[in-house]
Amino acid sequence: MCENNARQRYFSETEIRRIFEAASEDNSRVVGIYIRLLLLTGLRRDELRLAKWVHYNKQQGTLWLPETKNGSGRLVHLNNWAVKLIDELPRFGGNIWMFGGKIPGKPVCNVTKAFRRIIRRAGIYDEEVCIHTCRHSVAALIVSRGGTLYDVQAQLGHRSIQSSQRYAHLHPQRLKATGQLIEQHIGNALALSGQPD
Repeated sequence: MCENNARQRYFSETEIRRIFEAASEDNSRVVGIYIRLLLLTGLRRDELRLAKWVHYNKQQGTLWLPETKNGSGRLVHLNNWAVKLIDELPRFGGNIWMFGGKIPGKPVCNVTKAFRRIIRRAGIYDEEVCIHTCRHSVAALIVSRGGTLYDVQAQLGHRSIQSSQRYAHLHPQRLKATGQLIEQHIGNALALSGQPD
């Protein structure tokens, strides 16, 4: 299954832009929002698919996940764009699920088929891509933009830092930049102390 795939394929920023465009044009508004939220949150497929309205707090911008893959609940802090998209979700009378499906009272199902449709429309035909690639992409974005592995752990809800460490290798330019930053700070410290170069 792709979720456990060590190859760690992730979407480039250009691919993410194309996926967002394709998802916003999808004939299913619910699924289009669902796919974009996967890329905005890093949630697992069913963590988001089975989210309930009762666990969403718009004022605080949070979503409570009562049970995750790790067997415990966690609070997800949503960014402004995610809150805006959730507000655009259609509400099906009395349905407890945020992502209501075609069957009354049930959540959306077969999100993998919809995901495939959307990425094809985005021009992505890579066989290594699966719905879990959205989660990998969030981790890659965090690391590439200066976030730490602890940020990855918190955002993705990993129980231990070991789960997040697999993303450390994703951006060698980030590691090089970190090395340069250390050199710069040490150079500044030496200059201030009057030490010779």
